Parts: sequence; structure tokens; C-alpha cells
Amino acid sequence: MSQPVNEWPKTNALHHATHDDAAPKQPALQNLTRGIVFWMSFATQSNSLMPHPSITHSSRIVALFQALDERRLSSCTVGLSGLLMNLPINSNPSQRATILGLDIGGTKTACVEGARDAQILQRIEFPTQAHRPFDEIFPQIVQSIESLIAAAERSGRIPSALSVSIGGPLKIEEGFLINPPHLPGWHQLPLKARLVAAFPGLPVYVEHDGNAGALAEFHFGVGRDRAALQHLVFLTFGTGIGAGFIINGRILRGATDTAGEVGHWRLADDGPPGFGKRGSWESFASGAGLIELAAQMFPSRWTPRTPIAALVGAMLDDDPQALQVAEEAGRWMGRGLALLIDALNPQVIVFGSLGVVLGERIFAPARRVIAAEALPQAAHACELLPAALGKHIGDVAALMAALSDPAIQLELSERGAPPSQIEHHTDGPVQRPGV
Repeated sequence: MSQPVNEWPKTNALHHATHDDAAPKQPALQNLTRGIVFWMSFATQSNSLMPHPSITHSSRIVALFQALDERRLSSCTVGLSGLLMNLPINSNPSQRATILGLDIGGTKTACVEGARDAQILQRIEFPTQAHRPFDEIFPQIVQSIESLIAAAERSGRIPSALSVSIGGPLKIEEGFLINPPHLPGWHQLPLKARLVAAFPGLPVYVEHDGNAGALAEFHFGVGRDRAALQHLVFLTFGTGIGAGFIINGRILRGATDTAGEVGHWRLADDGPPGFGKRGSWESFASGAGLIELAAQMFPSRWTPRTPIAALVGAMLDDDPQALQVAEEAGRWMGRGLALLIDALNPQVIVFGSLGVVLGERIFAPARRVIAAEALPQAAHACELLPAALGKHIGDVAALMAALSDPAIQLELSERGAPPSQIEHHTDGPVQRPGV
């Protein structure tokens, strides 16, 4: 299943409902407007809160404003379709709304606070310790988020949502982790439900890290100055390897949210173990795969327990043996990329994490394989690029699950956040103004 990269409606009707200078000044109505935006954020977390789950976000909000316009209600309770909704109201609307983000990888976890324009306001990082049970790590996550909230409130900001970027396989809407290979202690985990229970005052959004990275680069990275960009592939290239696809301006998740699990592809009959089998793309071309390759090629120097940072450091120092490992990994990277290029015909393939760090040490051998194996016209049309967001790609990706929700967009714009580069449209090609 593909979904529009931006799913919120054109803003004309809502703009007039919330910012019409000719309308009577009604503080109660303005506060209620903010409450509606808050309520919409919560309501999207549970279909049981809505009388008609098939109604879109836009029609829900428009219906609410129509009811307000007809009734000129000044109380804090609105009746709609027989449903009474007690709406939370921000007591200090001058506070700036922000988003909390979690970037959870197999090696490290980053907790961030960000604005609507993806500016990162504060950040906490700690090792994920992925082999430990989730219940042993979760208290540190909660403590870090609480620390961000406290610091934000001291600075006059109020977080409006909690957004998560994490590798799969997972059920995105439920925020349920199935069996992510890079997080062995996190299998069969209702992550979203755990976060909702820990932070009942915040709506929680979860997105596959490949999709989140694709959205981040599309809106704030390589896509900022490319108005014609419609076909983008993002590769996480961290501890594991996953992908996010934007095709015809739409994020592609697939029937079971596994469209980006390219690390599971088998590229060889044998090879290092990765993603549950030998010879998978992840076993050759990921952080864990680099270690496995190094241990096979130079067993007297590296073992499967060698830290990724140590091997990558040697590559950056142009160590001859380390560069041989990078060359071999780059060739396997190219084999997988050639399949992606033939199948999806993207304009750009963007690399996060290790792609930013290693650059041409991986890209150069990959390009040679692509030139030999991919369709020439498709290969010629595709650029290989490190993430334009650089080392900040994970932090910005952590915000994207929430930033993609129209209710959160309205809440941020209503409460003084800076303008976003995410545009409002529902169908057709993506139109981005010049930046």
C-alpha cells in the first residue's frame, strides 16, 4: 500500500476557520480550536474514539469547525454526531509546541526534541544494548524523555507528540515490533502501547526507520532543492540495512508494512549470517555485515565481536586491510542496489549512517557493479548520495512519524512554531516551493 507523502488537506478552509481576521475575536473559540487540534492528535491513536473511523482527518476537523461556526459555542465541550468530547486546552497558548523524537537503532538510541522545521533543540544519546531485554532498557528511555520534557518546559516550550523511528519488521499503525534482527531483545513488543502507558498525555507515532529516513531526506535533505524529485530510495545502512521508498511522491509501505525490508534479500547461496540466513544483503552490506566480512577475510585481526566503530575507524584511516573489507562490502552493496534500480527506477538513492561516514569507500565499488549489472538507462538516471542531513539524519527521521500527521502540523503552526518545508497537498505530484 502506498500513501501520500503528505496526507493533510489544503489549508484554505481551516486557515479561515482559525485565522480569519474578519471573524469576531472569541478567546474561548480560539482556545477551543487549540483543544480540537490536541484532541485530534489523541483521537488518531484509537479508532474507538471516532464515530466514523472511515472519515479522513480533514473531514473530521472541518466538521468540528462547522459545528463551532453554527453554534458559536463558548464552552469547552462540543457535541458532534451525538458524541461528547472533552477537549484539553493549553492554558498558555504562547508556549511553543515541539515534538519529542526517538531514534532507536541496534547500536545507539537518541532522544531529541525538535521543531516543525526539523531544528533539533536538545538531544540525549545512550547505547541501545540491543541484546538486553527491552524491560531492562525501557526505564532509561522513559527517564531520558522525562528529562527532555522538563528542559523544554523550563524554556517555555511544550512537547505535543512523541515520534519514533525504529527498524522492522513491525506493524506501523500498531507500533508493534515483530522480530527486528538488530534488536534481538525487542521481539514481539508492543512498543507504542508501552510508550502511551508511560506518557498518557502525549500522542505516540511510530514509523519504520527506512520510511522515516526517506521522509526526512525528501522534505529536509536532498529534496529541499529538487522540485522535480518524485522517486527516492533511502537506505539506513546502520547496524542493519533497511530501506524507505518514495515512489511517485508517495511513501510505499506495502500490504504488511515490510516493503523496505531489503536486508532480507538473499544475494548469495552462502556468506556471513544476517537477518536470519546466510547470504542476505544485510549480511554483506551493513554495520554488522562489515564486521562479519572482516572476521572472514582477516580472522587473525578481527572477530565477530569487534566493535563496528573500530573497523570503521580503520577504514577512515585508510588501513589497507580495512579498505579491502570496504571494497568487498561495496561490491555487495552494488549488487543489491542494481536490483533496486531495475525494480524501482529511482532518481536518487540516499544513504544514512555509515554511508555518510564512509562515502566513496563504499560508493565507488558499488557504482562499478551497478554499471555492469543494472539497466543502463535506469542506472544513468539514478544518483548515489550520502544523506544531505549528514549526521543529523537519525534525529530528523525521529520526528517524521509525528510531522506527517495533519493534526500535529496544525498544532505546531497554531502555536508559533516556525514554518515547515512539508507542503499541504493530497493528490498528484509533490509541489515544493523554492527554499
